[in-house]
Amino acid sequence: MAGPAVIPDGSGSGAEMFPLEIFFPDGPDAVSFPELDEASAMSFPRRFRLSLGAGRAELLDLDAPKDGSLSVDFTGGRLLHRVKYGGGRSQGVAKAVFSRMEPPHVFDATAGLGRDSFVLAWLGCKVEMFERNPVVRILLRDGLRRAEESGLLPWISERMILREERSIAELPDQMLCDVVYLDPMYPSDGRKKAEVKKDMRIFHSLVGKDSDQGELLGKALRIASRRVSVKRPKGAPYLCGVKPDNTIELPGSRFDLYFPGDIRQ
Repeated sequence: MAGPAVIPDGSGSGAEMFPLEIFFPDGPDAVSFPELDEASAMSFPRRFRLSLGAGRAELLDLDAPKDGSLSVDFTGGRLLHRVKYGGGRSQGVAKAVFSRMEPPHVFDATAGLGRDSFVLAWLGCKVEMFERNPVVRILLRDGLRRAEESGLLPWISERMILREERSIAELPDQMLCDVVYLDPMYPSDGRKKAEVKKDMRIFHSLVGKDSDQGELLGKALRIASRRVSVKRPKGAPYLCGVKPDNTIELPGSRFDLYFPGDIRQ
């Protein structure tokens, strides 16, 4: 096996980059993911192992094994508890996306692990999800597959749809939905490592910071008919410096609302 690559960082030194390790506990023919070739070509500044078994796809940070593994589960655990007992339409993401409207057609342009999309779908929204990172896409696709096969969420295949585009440029420019939801990655706010949930530490290490947020916001304003909702940490600057039309303040975060096209005031 080849050793870690050294990628120049512009300072005369180099940063070690480790290829993604992929493990098939049930053999390579037990599962199939269209993102597999793209994921297998990726390298990271940390050592990750992606386990693709018939029962579950999960990611382990080999440099922090005590953090456990990262996977997507829509049928149990904290996420199911959140949708059952988290406040329904009074939750921040619900207020930010559809407030008093009927559940809209939502485009989640930063789907990640699908958690906010699942909350919105549980509340009746049809959610199309866009995720660029192929490793995250595999985890999300696997979670959707297992949820559908479980029979516990018979509506999930109709309300949660993973789009096949791999880049912002591939997304159509024409109006696509009622609401676009954005939750772009933001640099660390200085909180101690122990304050961040273990699975999200793995996620942040895997994904890093979104470097094309301006392109993402511009696309969102072109494809939403009603609003673009952007989640930001409390005290963070506006996305790309663009002042929103309205803001919903929460204890630890906020949602900046933009009204596109001819409804923008």
